[in-house]
Amino acid sequence: MATSTNDTLKQSFRNQFPRWKSLGTLVQYDMENQKAALDAGRLDLKKLQNSIPDPEDHTWVMIAWQMFAKVQTECMESDDICSRKDCRKTREGIICDKCKTTNYCSTECQDL
Repeated sequence: MATSTNDTLKQSFRNQFPRWKSLGTLVQYDMENQKAALDAGRLDLKKLQNSIPDPEDHTWVMIAWQMFAKVQTECMESDDICSRKDCRKTREGIICDKCKTTNYCSTECQDL
């Protein structure tokens, strides 16, 4: 059975994830920018319809973290590999206490 392009892409990116701190930083930055724009009256969703946002617009940050999260999720959920970046061992059911979603092969990987 031939490997699909999507599977090959996932395998290429798999050892780059997870990057929870990077994703969290993007989400936090986006939330702060949206709140500031809303408070200042600059957030006009109607203006964004059928147009390309200005390069400085917060929309690009929102798109970035959403795509980042999608790629990370696709790479992480399709296999039984430890959630620690660069670990290729099989998950053993050791789940993160904070997020309750990441799954590790050992407590050593969880603590790194």
